[in-house]
Amino acid sequence: MWVEPVHGIRKTAKFVIDNVLGEVLQMETQTREAEKLLERDDKMGDDISASAADQDQNMVEDEAAQLSAVDIALNSLLHNAIEEFGLAPRDVFYGVFCFHEMKSRHDKAIQKLNYSTLKTLVQAFAGELAIDEFSHHVVSVYPEEGLPRLDDWKIDFKSNRIATKVMELMRSEEDARLQELYNFFHQIPESSILAGRIFEARVHRMLSDGWRSNSPVPQPIRMVSDSTDPPLFSVNPSSSSSSIPDDLLPSLAPVRDHNSTRAVISITPIAFATGLSNVTLENNKYYIPTAPNNPLFDSFTIDVHDDQSAVVISVFQMTTCAKHDGSARGYLLIRKIIARVRKLCKGVGKGHFRIHIAYFLVFPEGKPQHKWQMPEGWGERCKTNDHRGNAFCISVPVSVCHRFTAKFAT
Repeated sequence: MWVEPVHGIRKTAKFVIDNVLGEVLQMETQTREAEKLLERDDKMGDDISASAADQDQNMVEDEAAQLSAVDIALNSLLHNAIEEFGLAPRDVFYGVFCFHEMKSRHDKAIQKLNYSTLKTLVQAFAGELAIDEFSHHVVSVYPEEGLPRLDDWKIDFKSNRIATKVMELMRSEEDARLQELYNFFHQIPESSILAGRIFEARVHRMLSDGWRSNSPVPQPIRMVSDSTDPPLFSVNPSSSSSSIPDDLLPSLAPVRDHNSTRAVISITPIAFATGLSNVTLENNKYYIPTAPNNPLFDSFTIDVHDDQSAVVISVFQMTTCAKHDGSARGYLLIRKIIARVRKLCKGVGKGHFRIHIAYFLVFPEGKPQHKWQMPEGWGERCKTNDHRGNAFCISVPVSVCHRFTAKFAT
């Protein structure tokens, strides 16, 4: 693909070396060091030898260490540009050599997005496959996989980071409009991915602000395992088996009525790469990872039961697909949360708290029976901080308006 020449390419190259490269390398170095410490602490705490997957990863890291400094720098800049702007060659080129200018252009385009412009954008593409100069900064289109023909298309945000920024803006819209957007996107095959992103934004708001509809509050249903390793969880309302004590089961109702005493809780961003210092034992916090592509879950909460010396860590995954899976790296993050909670519990009472994990799969009402396939590694490194737990599902009505008013904290 031809790329128009960059004005002042020599000055631009120097600018990259002096500014962008330093920022990107510093950020990646800090992240990698934090991840290595996280994995080291996890291995030391559980005293279990590395799995074959870990050994393969170590080999990859050893090979990467042998690359030249120039290769490492270019790879870092390339990776950062793709994460920020997507895979379009022109965007990647400018993302490497004119990062700040490119970021400014995309940010200005994102700021123009609202309920009306996003709906108009999808209507134009679904009707005439039209993408204008404005929209190419925000979305990308591609042929649907697995089809014999190449005339069926999907539309999505260009990158996970752009999607995160747009969804933050969308959360300030009235819930009635978000509901309309979800229904509109869901009915158009090309925009089914966007429908899923709108649904996730609404669920975050629901879990943090409470249920405001006159319809009954959605209740969790226990899922059952097929007893394999890793397990496949599916819905079976008649099941009663659970590793969580019966006296704690009533507390596993994360969707609260807005009028209840614990309806509104504080939204707290979490950056796993920089530590969990802002994770506390307060029951009124709703934690959302800042990483745009979390490997296994979208959010979590911590509920302390002093009278029973127990803590329940609930992790939530939103999906519009009939079957969901994830990455084993999510187990590492959950074990990190457990380690943090265990440390905090030492200063509470006698310090002998049982820690339970509850997995929640949240999906739109009326969808087929959902299943959650856990990734490989379910039964590994569970000696000290056991990430295993029961799974539940929550079916959320999407045909009514809940009139949420709280805005998503940034």
